[in-house]
Amino acid sequence: KEALVGELRRRKEEIRQLAYIDPVTSLPNRRMLMDWLNHILAQAARHEHSTALLFLDLDKFKEVNDQFGHETGDKLLQEVGSRLIRCVRSGDTVSRLGGDEFVIALPEIARLEDVEATAEKIIRILSEPMPIAGHLLKVSASIGIATAWGRLPSPDEALRQADLALYRAKSDGRNRVAVFEPAMEIAITYRR
Repeated sequence: KEALVGELRRRKEEIRQLAYIDPVTSLPNRRMLMDWLNHILAQAARHEHSTALLFLDLDKFKEVNDQFGHETGDKLLQEVGSRLIRCVRSGDTVSRLGGDEFVIALPEIARLEDVEATAEKIIRILSEPMPIAGHLLKVSASIGIATAWGRLPSPDEALRQADLALYRAKSDGRNRVAVFEPAMEIAITYRR
């Protein structure tokens, strides 16, 4: 009977892993990120903290997959995930949405300048060459930042704002940081 209970626990943990953990990087996936964002934003509202989201996309990642193969691309994503974790505080959340997109949730921030400094540090660390599968790969990243000061958006809204800022960073030349501003919504709507 104990063996059966142990097997059931093991399988339950496997199912949880499949539901909430990205299989390539072992980082939280989109589902876990959204659950965690609900928690972070509720805590921020309750304790009147500010929060930030960094939406990161690797520039020209498709070229790595095309030139070196998907296995090398996956190893690159694993290294990127490791480097991202080293760039943030222990209470921050680094997650992989899919493809070459990562989101970092920064609860309890004091100033926008601190968030921008973290984003710049990430760009700098990711630009350092990565020895992967016998190749020395160089990548760059674009980062969009959304912050919640006072009125806190829903997790979907915060992610959308960070994505709009990411779009601005890419359209401004890639390998840079952009902070969400309400005017970005008007510019995107007008462009469509």
